[in-house]
Amino acid sequence: MTLTKTLAAGVVAGTCILGVVGEAHAANLMRSWGVEAAIGDEYQKYSDGHAFSLPDMTGGAKYIIDGDATFNEYDDGTATLFGSIVSINDANKTWDFNLFFESTTVGTGGPKKELKEDAYSSGTVDTNTWWYYDFSSTKASVLSADSGDFAGQSMTLSDKTGGQYPLQVGYGANGKNTEMGMSTWFKYEGSQHSTRGDINATLVAKSVPTAGTPEPITMAGSLAALCFGAAFKKKLGKKDN
Repeated sequence: MTLTKTLAAGVVAGTCILGVVGEAHAANLMRSWGVEAAIGDEYQKYSDGHAFSLPDMTGGAKYIIDGDATFNEYDDGTATLFGSIVSINDANKTWDFNLFFESTTVGTGGPKKELKEDAYSSGTVDTNTWWYYDFSSTKASVLSADSGDFAGQSMTLSDKTGGQYPLQVGYGANGKNTEMGMSTWFKYEGSQHSTRGDINATLVAKSVPTAGTPEPITMAGSLAALCFGAAFKKKLGKKDN
């Protein structure tokens, strides 16, 4: 797939109809991105080909996007990341993810530079153009499974770096290539023991939304509603590249 280098903003993801009373948000969609596994280029320093890494999880460490995934940014400084992932090694190990973020500034560790130094010294990647998000302080970010080996399990994600490295977004920000991307480092707690993980993804811009498009409805409470399972087919063979 050809990766588009453009900041064109996107089409809104479909609103999820929940079987519970939801919380509507007035924020307008600014940008919408398709999310793909990050594939390395000549500046890559570490292994590529995955979107999520859960290195301490039983039965599989690296996951690719399963079906579609979306990163939406809103004019109130919030963002959502949602979709499904499947283990590279085992099609029965799947998760749905529904993550919430709030705009912030660069972390205390500065931009996380994971590419070869030439990417920065040559000006190919300018970290001054990146922007940043913290995990939301009011909405839980969740991995949840409704089928497969992890059916019925859920985990809550939060920052593992203590504010050093929040979610970073921009060209070269995924640490795998110089395309538009994102990366973050988290810990998770729940059905699986408390441990660590990360996201390294390439972002592909969608089309410009209609002005005033509202943020999708979400469920209030400690666990955000997930309703992606029926929309996504579990296909191990689909690797975004």
